[in-house]
Amino acid sequence: MKVVWRASALRDFDAIVALIARDSSRASVAFGDEVVRRVGQLADFPWLGPAPRRPDVRELLLGVAPYVVVYQVRDEAVHIMRIVHGRRRR
Repeated sequence: MKVVWRASALRDFDAIVALIARDSSRASVAFGDEVVRRVGQLADFPWLGPAPRRPDVRELLLGVAPYVVVYQVRDEAVHIMRIVHGRRRR
């Protein structure tokens, strides 16, 4: 399945990587690699994340930081909508 990143998710990704890089460039690279790896898994396993809030919006938890990838599966593609802090109100 194809993975499509929305502009909002790319902005989130860039902002989080930049924020982490202020403290540690190594940690920011590790975070970026983890996001790319986990999102890449969605191409083969699009139903990997649960849909805790709405049945059409799924959430993929990241292991290296308290962030969540918010996505939808539709039109034969996985649409990455946002990357948000797990404690942030959605």
